[in-house]
Amino acid sequence: LRPVRRIIAALVEKKRMLLFNCGDYRKTGLRRSAPGKKGERPVKTDIHVHLIPPELASGADAPALGPEALEARCRSGGAERAVIQGWPFRSLEDCRVQNQAILQALRTRPDFFRGFCAAAPGAGAAALEEAAACLDAGCSGVGELDPVRQGFSLEDPVFLDLCALCEERGRVLCLHLDMTVGREGGGRAVLPADCLRLIEARPNLRLLLPHCGGGLPFYALMPEVARKLKNVWFDAAPEACVLPPRAADCARLCLGADRLLFGSHLPGPVFDAGPCWDLPEEWEGML
Repeated sequence: LRPVRRIIAALVEKKRMLLFNCGDYRKTGLRRSAPGKKGERPVKTDIHVHLIPPELASGADAPALGPEALEARCRSGGAERAVIQGWPFRSLEDCRVQNQAILQALRTRPDFFRGFCAAAPGAGAAALEEAAACLDAGCSGVGELDPVRQGFSLEDPVFLDLCALCEERGRVLCLHLDMTVGREGGGRAVLPADCLRLIEARPNLRLLLPHCGGGLPFYALMPEVARKLKNVWFDAAPEACVLPPRAADCARLCLGADRLLFGSHLPGPVFDAGPCWDLPEEWEGML
């Protein structure tokens, strides 16, 4: 069945590109990945890995790895650069420990690692101060934030302040969404429709929505949705409780290749990332 599936996928992609080149998709703002400079090959970037200090391992669904071990695992999967995402801890103190580990990795391996900072919206103004300090220290964005794990809503004043901070600094905010069924946690499931309202209210906010954005990419088949995603990117990190790896192929068909970035979540030998490896030009200036 696999060869048949590959043939069907190739035919669907060919049809989509014909529509894109000739028809209404030009109105959506989507485009092909920008070509690299002549003679240069894009750096293969894993946009979503986690660096968990040993003392925090019990509170995260990821193994505790030091920078050297994490880099080795990333390289084993083909990555030439990796972006460490903060784990969505509820405690501000845990976020601070996580952020110190991320900043240390950025200092010791600046040629390989980039990093986002962990933030705990429930901690109030102190969370905003911590995020601002981390951006000043070299982080490229804020997140991964998870409303369910961390118990906040997209109307939370501190979360909105974090959004404003990223807008002011030209940085990216990484936000975890849920599928329609949601999952257990400390807050209400945040669904694609909730995030779309945030996008409409803050069109200049640069967002990274991991794990195929809880299914939001599939609504990009609707031109009125696709037009609103000009500052939104998704990653293809295969988290079993959200979407299987093959969902990346479907998401690319809906979004265009330059809106879906490669992320492993747990690095190592991975599925064929295809064009997801190549970061759009905008991201080179944001990391």
